[in-house]
Amino acid sequence: MKPFVYRNGVIVFRRRMPPGTLPITHMQSRRLRKVVDVLARHGRPEFGQSRKLMLVPGVPEAPNGNAAVRAMLRFKREVELRLKPRARRTF
Repeated sequence: MKPFVYRNGVIVFRRRMPPGTLPITHMQSRRLRKVVDVLARHGRPEFGQSRKLMLVPGVPEAPNGNAAVRAMLRFKREVELRLKPRARRTF
């Protein structure tokens, strides 16, 4: 499953891209959900939801669309940076 973000900053994990969302990353990893969970802001569950809301920091309070896109791109870079394999040290 891949993470997608709505304009209001809510992150969802789905197999296919829901209408009105942008993909956070196309990378596949077992750690992907954990990395997104660590970097995201958390909100209270909305009525009828059992899970807490995950939000992209900076998107919900963005004054305009450009600021929201910049916040989403910062989040995307951070997620991808944390998913990159680290170079092993050789002694």
